[in-house]
Amino acid sequence: MTNAIDVKSEFHAIGDGVHNDAPNINAAIKTIIESDYGGTLYFPPGRYRCEQTLFVPNGQQISLIGNGWRPPGDSDSLSGSWIEFAAKMEGEFTQDYDMWQGLKISNPGTRIENLAFTQPSNLSTNHRNNNRNFAAISIYNANDSFISNVHFLYVSVGLWIANGGRVSIHRISGNPFQIGVKIKRALDVVKIADVHFWDFTNDT
Repeated sequence: MTNAIDVKSEFHAIGDGVHNDAPNINAAIKTIIESDYGGTLYFPPGRYRCEQTLFVPNGQQISLIGNGWRPPGDSDSLSGSWIEFAAKMEGEFTQDYDMWQGLKISNPGTRIENLAFTQPSNLSTNHRNNNRNFAAISIYNANDSFISNVHFLYVSVGLWIANGGRVSIHRISGNPFQIGVKIKRALDVVKIADVHFWDFTNDT
């Protein structure tokens, strides 16, 4: 991808589903938003395990762009660009909304495209019920975000928006365990189109 920072080659994320890539990803985000003009962080195909919250604080505009995704088939393998949040995370918790966050966006104008988000597929129903306030992506106190071609697999809440507006959500899908999109205190228009969620039916 032209003029984009590659999270693997430039910040040494592994993307093997085993190593904790959160520090590498957060370092790349920090570099971009503190630069003069912002930029794009590219996620090549891989499974980026994260044991801490990914945080996009206020700064220059940033785009997080993947290589697309494909849901697992019978082999339960994931292809494309996936961010997997660990079952037990050192996460960002927003007390006033009682919500844990995987990727927390507090920077206006952030774009998320061609990425998929998941948690381990073997989590039990009881675990998920006790973690129903975990959001894969949260947009908190930020406007003008753009979310497109994003997939949620095995997460409790897919996308959570609070105190934000002028958000565009397009082509999102998956089977979040509790809620696909949750909006609270929208401060302006939130546009949603081409959304497809299906029931989480095979949990044990």
